Amino acid sequence: MLPKPGDLINIDKKTPGVIIAEKSNYNKSWGYMLCNLEPDQNALVLETYVPSISLNSKPSRKADILLRPEQEKLRQKNADAENPIQGMLILVVALGEHIVELVWSEDSCSIVSL
Repeated sequence: MLPKPGDLINIDKKTPGVIIAEKSNYNKSWGYMLCNLEPDQNALVLETYVPSISLNSKPSRKADILLRPEQEKLRQKNADAENPIQGMLILVVALGEHIVELVWSEDSCSIVSL
């Protein structure tokens, strides 16, 4: 089962992500920063999308490029599948005061059932 906006997910294993919005101490905005999401945290799914890096029709977003290594791991894991890109999903989540993008993997995250 894939997460959808409004779902609560639990980070089960250390997972790479990209912080996409932040304010610095100097009140200046900056865009993207690589991070690791530690286990035993919950996040609210704000949006899900198929990465444009796997679609030839759209230019890649900066967050997609930063998440490329994690996408490649998932692609290699599914290499035997007819279409290894199928099912690849990026989550945009609220984690504390941060907005973070990560590659959905059932090995490292789970949907919390209430």
